[in-house]
Amino acid sequence: MIDDLLKVVPAWLNFVLTFPVSPHKALAAYSGAGQVRQELTTLATAGVGVAYLIVAVMGPPQLGSDQGSVAGFLRRIDSKLLPALLVLGFVALGIVIHLATKVYSRGYFGGAVQDSVNGMLGLSAFFVPAATALFIVSVYFLLLNTEKGTMVAGLFSVVTAVAFVIYTPLALAAVHPNTSFVKAFAGLAGGAGILYAVAYGFAWLVPKLK
Repeated sequence: MIDDLLKVVPAWLNFVLTFPVSPHKALAAYSGAGQVRQELTTLATAGVGVAYLIVAVMGPPQLGSDQGSVAGFLRRIDSKLLPALLVLGFVALGIVIHLATKVYSRGYFGGAVQDSVNGMLGLSAFFVPAATALFIVSVYFLLLNTEKGTMVAGLFSVVTAVAFVIYTPLALAAVHPNTSFVKAFAGLAGGAGILYAVAYGFAWLVPKLK
């Protein structure tokens, strides 16, 4: 187990140090693979593990006692299942985005749905721990109970959202041959639209069933 860990850590560090600078370079080996790659699954799982470590080391005590926070919700989920749920969430989003491109006559990805999964796994390897760190820092600023603290926390939230909107198409374009950022962004927009429609329909239907 130690030997495996010693192999995974350097591989993850090399990946996350390359990805934010050049997603295309980080994911070049997986472009058009046509199958879900085990290496990316391992890197995504390692990213979730690092996110756990960030919360354990940096998380303020208030984060563990606030039942109304996101952390309070996550604590009700089996901790053994959480890493898999996070990775599966990214994978599911990748599949939805890939299917959404079918709506656009000029927006087909140049590859298979497995390539979209690979792109989202690569994204999660970097984004999950990075977003977790930004979230923890935001909580500390919110705990200051000052106007400036709230503004800084809000800024971090905006940075996280913008980074997701930018890096998701970049990751998808990197793993799909002959696919531009614009086409990948169109897929993200379509996927977001589908998810919003499903969520809106579900919110409308549930009260009707009571």
